[in-house]
Amino acid sequence: MDLLHAWRALRRRRAYFLTASATLALVLGANAAIFAVVNATLLRPMPFAAGDRVVQLFMMPPGMSDPSQRNPLLQMDLTRVRERSRTMRRLEGFLRGDRVVIESGEPTAVPGAAITPGLTAMMNIRVRLGREFRPEEGLPGHDVVLVTEGYWRRVLRESAVGTVLVVDGRPHTLVGVLAEGFPPNVVNGDVFVPLVADATPAPRNISRYVVTFAELADGA
Repeated sequence: MDLLHAWRALRRRRAYFLTASATLALVLGANAAIFAVVNATLLRPMPFAAGDRVVQLFMMPPGMSDPSQRNPLLQMDLTRVRERSRTMRRLEGFLRGDRVVIESGEPTAVPGAAITPGLTAMMNIRVRLGREFRPEEGLPGHDVVLVTEGYWRRVLRESAVGTVLVVDGRPHTLVGVLAEGFPPNVVNGDVFVPLVADATPAPRNISRYVVTFAELADGA
């Protein structure tokens, strides 16, 4: 009876009813939006197998402490940091950059990245077909490529693992198709090649900044 009385009272005061309904909808919508942002940035776990032990690495100029002065590691720093660190169990990363793939006889720029061979394992990524990159494929002389499942179905039309693709002007062997869900938000792209350790400085007009993640060693 109380609810029926309240409903009849609201119908007699339509302006109040409409204002109250709009306010309630606005409040619920705002709360839902805020929760979605908080869930994506604070509550949802990062896409790493050892998420609570993974940190992102940056380089700081000597004597600097301002976070705005930090930079990703350079490609030439990866081997040096791996060899010298005693607080990291492993270090992986990726270098963003479109890959030029010849599709149907025409070169096409495809979003992708060069990734260290252990990045997929660190991110607990499954392989739909084939295999991941092997550790030795992080050294020069290995022309292999991984693609996402979406790219495999959409562009390669489910070509078999072992197919040769021309990537960046060189024949690459397709060794694996990454399962749906890769890349995660931190990595964008469809075509991935191994990130080769390179100790030589890059030319000034070429960026070799590597987004780098490290899994802390026990006790660190």
